[in-house]
Amino acid sequence: GLRKTNDNDYYLNRNLWNQYDGIGAPFFDYRNGDLNNDRQINIYGHNSQNSQILDKLPLSKLMNYTDVNFFNTYKDLYLYTDTQKIHYEILAIKIIQKSNNYHMTIHFYDDQDFIDHTNNLLNGSYNLRQTKIKKSDRILVLQTCNYNPPDTLAIIICKTV
Repeated sequence: GLRKTNDNDYYLNRNLWNQYDGIGAPFFDYRNGDLNNDRQINIYGHNSQNSQILDKLPLSKLMNYTDVNFFNTYKDLYLYTDTQKIHYEILAIKIIQKSNNYHMTIHFYDDQDFIDHTNNLLNGSYNLRQTKIKKSDRILVLQTCNYNPPDTLAIIICKTV
């Protein structure tokens, strides 16, 4: 079964049965210790330019959020943990350079640090809903590879409802 690792590389090339698989599996950031209470949860997964394997890469579908009609139609996301269902609203999609990793932050010094972080996340994003993130909100960031432009990532920014 799944196991918690001490890095964010293990499931890049392993499937849910811990076997080597170049497609990997979507996975939570290893630093997320309490999915029911963490202020920010990060989930990572592969994308591909090979159309024959896209159906095996669930996070590749995040790229649909670059289409404004899709974005406006599908705004809700639910995360099921062992003990609860967490409802998120998808706020924005953002294309960033692979060298940027500020979106991966999950620990914050205080409420202002959290607000500054979320404002930075939302700054420059596409299809931003006119919703502000408050200090009492929790956020979810989904990340996958993006190929246009090269060497970029697509991140989806969500907040609890």
